[in-house]
Amino acid sequence: MSKLSAVSAERDAARAYADSLKEDLKKTSGEKNAAEKLLAAAEERVCALAEKIESRAKEEKNLRDKMEADFENLSNRLLESSRQKMSAANIEQLSLILNPLKSNIKDFREKIDLLNLESAKNHAGMSAQIENLLKMNARLSDEATKLTRALRSNNKIAGNWGETVLQKILEDCGFKEGIHFRYQYSYADSEGEGKRLIPDFIIDLPNSRSIVVDSKLSLVDYVDYCSAEDAAAKKVSLEKFKKSVRAHLSEFSGKYNNLPGVDCGFKMMFMPIEQAYELIMSADSKIAFDAYESNVLIVGPSSVMSVLKFAEISLRNEALAKNTKEIASIGELLYKRVALFMDKFKKIGDRISQLTKEYESATLTLTQGSKSVLGTAKRLGAKSSGDILELEEKDDDDER
Repeated sequence: MSKLSAVSAERDAARAYADSLKEDLKKTSGEKNAAEKLLAAAEERVCALAEKIESRAKEEKNLRDKMEADFENLSNRLLESSRQKMSAANIEQLSLILNPLKSNIKDFREKIDLLNLESAKNHAGMSAQIENLLKMNARLSDEATKLTRALRSNNKIAGNWGETVLQKILEDCGFKEGIHFRYQYSYADSEGEGKRLIPDFIIDLPNSRSIVVDSKLSLVDYVDYCSAEDAAAKKVSLEKFKKSVRAHLSEFSGKYNNLPGVDCGFKMMFMPIEQAYELIMSADSKIAFDAYESNVLIVGPSSVMSVLKFAEISLRNEALAKNTKEIASIGELLYKRVALFMDKFKKIGDRISQLTKEYESATLTLTQGSKSVLGTAKRLGAKSSGDILELEEKDDDDER
């Protein structure tokens, strides 16, 4: 009995669930029908919209075709009108422009012909000048070769040339021989060896200081270096050049250190060829320091000018200081004289004041008071002279 009840209950539940499903199905079917109706309406609207779009596209195409045709017709008409106007009116204007142009072209052609003729003449003249320049260049090259040979073979000539370069630089810097520098002065050897020492230049500085300058030129090795055609030859020549400059430095550092009457703080070894100076400075980086340790400054044409300009400024400052000292001395003397004058002038003023007081006292004694000289004379009946009357009247006025 209990099993039957349970089955009955399950059946009722199944029926209820089936009824629920039927109700859901019915509801879903209704929703489906509504959706199908909406879809059908939407499809109809889409079809209508597609037809409108197609119709609008056809209209736009027709309108575009019509506009293109109208534009083409208008362009053709404008071109035809322009051609007609050009053929009628502008041909005359072109003639007015082209006719002068033809004349100008003719004149231009004539000028070109004239220029060609003058160019031919100038070419002939330039050929002659070039030939002369070539001859001059050959002559200068020959002279330069001779000069190089002379300098290479004769150290005296090379030395004189370096001294000439240095003297020219000194003079360009405002230094004057006999005033600011001495050239090849001869000094007795202080070491007692009986030799004569002749430095190239001695530059005099303020405070009785001096700079000894010698021109040193390792020309042969430098020329060999410049004329070397391969790296190996250049390297060999450069080493010889460095040794030659080092030898000059070693010799120069030991000379002119105790010249009589010359207080030399440092010396300058002058290399007259700027490129040679730059070469040794770059090839031997320690040579400048080693020279400085020996109180020697290695200089070229450009650097020696800087040193000499500094020396020139020192000379000017010394002269200015000397003039300032003289001006101060003159000012001091002038001040003393003015002070003396003021003292005497004060004494004169004091004396004038004293005389004024004495004058006023004498005047009072003469003219004023019951016992004055004039008063007594008037009481006695004396007649006054003009001067005394004037004095008396003046005194009376002063009293009033």
